[in-house]
Amino acid sequence: EQDLSQISASIAKSKKVVLVTGAGISCNAGIPDFRSASGYYSLAQNQFSDMKLKGKDFFDAIIFNSPRTTQAFFTFIANMRSCMLEACPTPTHQFVRQLKDSKRLLRCYTQNIDGLESQIGLTIGTTKESDVVQLHGDIHKLKCMSCFEQFSWTASHIESIYSNELPLCPSCAVRAYEREQAGKRNLGVGVLRPDIVLYGEDHPHGSEIGNCAANDIKSGPDCLIIAGTSLKVKGIKQLVRAAAKKVHELGGVVILVNVGTVSYSAWKDVIDYHVIADCDNWVADLLQRQP
Repeated sequence: EQDLSQISASIAKSKKVVLVTGAGISCNAGIPDFRSASGYYSLAQNQFSDMKLKGKDFFDAIIFNSPRTTQAFFTFIANMRSCMLEACPTPTHQFVRQLKDSKRLLRCYTQNIDGLESQIGLTIGTTKESDVVQLHGDIHKLKCMSCFEQFSWTASHIESIYSNELPLCPSCAVRAYEREQAGKRNLGVGVLRPDIVLYGEDHPHGSEIGNCAANDIKSGPDCLIIAGTSLKVKGIKQLVRAAAKKVHELGGVVILVNVGTVSYSAWKDVIDYHVIADCDNWVADLLQRQP
């Protein structure tokens, strides 16, 4: 109780807040997490049990190793996106918006690909003006695997996937037709894939995200809130440690809110307060305590 009051007081006086969020902030919107018994890893493994793949393999670049697993990936992602389209922002998303409205949000770095932040007027991108940086891509975008042009989903893309066909890049198709008309060699047409970052892949905007994080840390954050993540991914660990170091230099606090625990020995010098709670419940408690 005393800790919760101290956390509330620290956040209330902070001027530059950085958030790092994960699947836990979207669970109450009806979007599963990844690692729990009812999470996406289990769902993928159960839906395609005949493929003898681990659930995590559906989010690894190895999924493209065969046409069969590639098709399974597309089907699973189409279902996943359908679920995310029906979701609405949670109180934790609204809390991020409140920080922006009070001009105290430095940046929100999210591991989530659901894009729920955009529904409440938060801008997503990697520029200085962006409110939210998506660390693992955006499920609502498609990208050509050949020319890398980005597209929005259409009904025909969904139809192709559920007909066990892969959606093709219209720009590549136009170029292929023009080359054919000119009597040139056909270079083929690229496949459109979800614009999300899988294990084993480099982030296509990695350098921009790195610059964004470096600039944010340089600008002096005085509070770091980590919400809804178990801090398992290497890049997230690095971001949290770097941001926490700066926050501590400025006398600020680092708070982790998650239903699960993290290794005490690994994080004891990084995280000041670990609130084991549902993120939305914590936000409700926090708002009650603040003047």
